[in-house]
Amino acid sequence: GAAVVVSDSRYAGTVPAGPWSVLRTDDPSADATGFPETNPGRTSTPDDLMYVIYTSGSTGPPKGVEVPHSGIVNYLGWCAEAYAARGRGGAAVFSSVAFDMIVPNLYTPLVMGQRVCVLDETLDMQTIAERLTAWAPFSFLKLTPGQLGLLSELLDADEARHLTEMLAVGADAFPVRILRNWRRIDGGTPVLNEYGPTEASVGNCVHVVDGAEQGDLLPIGRPIPNTTMYVLDSTLAPVPIGVPGELYIGGACVVRGYLNRPALTLERFIADPFSAQPGARMYRTGDLGRWMPGGALAFLGRIDDQA
Repeated sequence: GAAVVVSDSRYAGTVPAGPWSVLRTDDPSADATGFPETNPGRTSTPDDLMYVIYTSGSTGPPKGVEVPHSGIVNYLGWCAEAYAARGRGGAAVFSSVAFDMIVPNLYTPLVMGQRVCVLDETLDMQTIAERLTAWAPFSFLKLTPGQLGLLSELLDADEARHLTEMLAVGADAFPVRILRNWRRIDGGTPVLNEYGPTEASVGNCVHVVDGAEQGDLLPIGRPIPNTTMYVLDSTLAPVPIGVPGELYIGGACVVRGYLNRPALTLERFIADPFSAQPGARMYRTGDLGRWMPGGALAFLGRIDDQA
C-alpha cells in the first residue's frame, strides 16, 4: 500500500514499477517554491502504523508484523533509561534493517543525542570485533547470544572490559555456558537478557544477570513498564509458581497483528481478560515458561511451530 518510495539517484532506477511515486532526495530539478515554510500539522496518532517487519521464519513461515508507534515509543523510552543512559558512547548497528534488533541499536542513541556506528551487515565477526574495539567504549551493545559467544573467542580481557558500559543480549534463548565464557574475559560489565517476540514491539521482558544463574538457560526476568506477562494454562487461567504454561504478553507492546492475515491475527491476538482497559489484547506467544520463586520468568522452549 505504499504511495511514495524515497530514494536517491543511485538507487531510484532499481525501484520496481508500481502504483507509487519515486521521490529522489538529490533531484536537482526539485523546486520548493510555493510550498509552506512551516511544519505541517500532525495528523497521525500513536496507534498509526510505524513499520511492517517480517518474522524470521524460525516459528513457521515468515509473517508481516504491523508495529504501531505506541509500542516502539514505550520500548525506546525504556531502552533510553536502561541502556543508553549508562554512558555517552552510543551504540553500533551491525544487523540487517530487516531484523528488529536494529530498533534499539539505531534509535535509542539518536533519542539520547549519541552516536551510531554503522557497520556493513555482510562483515564477518572478526572484522566486526576489530571495528567495535577501535570505536569503544559504547554506552551499550545489543547482540545475539551467538554473537556474544564469538566475541568471547575474538577479544582479549582488556578489549572486553573496555568495550561497552553494558551488554544487552536478545533475539534467542541465552545459554548459561555462553555467559560463563564471556565472564572468563570480562567479569564486570553489566549484562541484561532481553526477551520479546517481534509481535511485542521488539522486547518486553528483561533479566538483569546477577551471577547466580543455574541450569542451561538464563531467565527472561520481568516485564518492562507498561507491559505484562502471563503464564496460562489451556483455559487461560494463571498457573502457580513453578508450573509450566504458555507465555502471553499484554500491554503497550502488543502490535496490531499480521499483515493481510486476519484469521491468524484473531487466533494469536486475543482479548486480555486481566486488563481493565477497554479493548486490551494479549499475544499468545507459543512459548513455554514458568514463574520462578523470586518473581522472574524462566523460558522453557516452544510449544508449537506457530505456522
